Amino acid sequence: MIPRAFHPRPMKLMMVVGLTALLAGCGSSSFRVDYPSVPAETTAGWRVADVRVAVPETLVVSEANVFIPKADIVWHGDPEGDRKAQVADIVRQGVLAGARGLSGGQKVTMDVTLERFHALTPRAFYRSPAWGGVNSIVFNVTVRDASGAVLIGPERIEADMPAIVAADNPPAEVFSVPGGQSRASLIAHVAAVTRAWLNLGPDQRVQIRRVGG
Repeated sequence: MIPRAFHPRPMKLMMVVGLTALLAGCGSSSFRVDYPSVPAETTAGWRVADVRVAVPETLVVSEANVFIPKADIVWHGDPEGDRKAQVADIVRQGVLAGARGLSGGQKVTMDVTLERFHALTPRAFYRSPAWGGVNSIVFNVTVRDASGAVLIGPERIEADMPAIVAADNPPAEVFSVPGGQSRASLIAHVAAVTRAWLNLGPDQRVQIRRVGG
């Protein structure tokens, strides 16, 4: 995978040691949270009526329990089932929670198209070094008014985050089942990134780079 070009704006830097790139299932050594911030004067008038998440048929799902699944969707944090529906639900809940602070008079709908949802496999969860992996989540959002007219977008949101692994010795409640992170923590992360994108919360933009990357 060709590394994504970094946005020119200054970003905080978070160092993640170990096999970050490999455990995220990507040949790149760097990941990030990034988004084009929506002006506060624009979002001030909005109130979210619905969030709709689409998962393109072209996205490839992998159930392979290996370090580097070659797929767009990798998720083992729920029982076996429709992985596309499971990750769509996580993203929808996160975006809804992040947009909850919008209380304007104009009802809007957010159409979200998933680009990637790549969490750790159980193998990577148990065998990677402390802070040695990344959950990579990327989606695009288009905001529409009640008539369906586009207000903004599509806007690309990169919401990568360091993964919790067994070597971190996290308390049992942090994760529900092996997979690198619990649903709740992923929803909370997507919510925080969404709030920042909408200018409702602190800036979340950050580079995540492994040592030597």
